[in-house]
Amino acid sequence: MLTELHRVLRPGGWLLISTCHPTADWRHFGGSYYSHEWSDLSVANGRMSIHCQRMPLETFLGELLAAGWGGSRRTGGIWPSAALR
Repeated sequence: MLTELHRVLRPGGWLLISTCHPTADWRHFGGSYYSHEWSDLSVANGRMSIHCQRMPLETFLGELLAAGWGGSRRTGGIWPSAALR
């Protein structure tokens, strides 16, 4: 999917991905920080759940690079000034 998003995004367009740092998943679900698995996160007092994929940050960034996003800027919670305009 990341490759297809890279292909169809207009030149100068943005891809914004918001995710939790894998340490938060590790603390919540247990196991290992390095787990590669699907998990279900219970929300809304157990009435709903979110199906999510766990992976180390290095793996996630590697998938972005492999899909062609190597030239993009990544920030950790600090917005680039162009995004605020």
